[in-house]
Amino acid sequence: MIRPMTEHDVLPAQEIILAAQKGVMYDLEPYLRKCLAEKSEFTAVAEVDGQIAGVVIGSLLGVLGMVDVLAVKAEYQGHGVGLALVEALIERVRAHGARKLVVLSWDHSAPFYEKLGFRADPGIRFMARSVEAPVQAEAVERQT
Repeated sequence: MIRPMTEHDVLPAQEIILAAQKGVMYDLEPYLRKCLAEKSEFTAVAEVDGQIAGVVIGSLLGVLGMVDVLAVKAEYQGHGVGLALVEALIERVRAHGARKLVVLSWDHSAPFYEKLGFRADPGIRFMARSVEAPVQAEAVERQT
């Protein structure tokens, strides 16, 4: 069963997300509580036999819906929980005017999203840079 995330789900959701991130440890509780409070955020959990099995957090940026967080407990992976969470997110962002749903995926989770029909989009480019060095002012092209 997919249902909206509540305050009571914050700590279990945090545990699921941290476990899915394989050892990256930080306090997600403030972020999860912020997501609950903001109307622009979509938060939901999958419940199986009274247990939280997965969590999804999405947002809307104009006509783009975004998968911000998707995590499923290891024992529930491969049983349709992630699919159900993504379908719920698609329904929600479509109802709010989104025309696409985008995700930033790590290599290990890309096959899951590809099975759901996600593809590289020629109109969207993901770029990254180190934050260790300052931006070189002369490298920034100024447009007039």
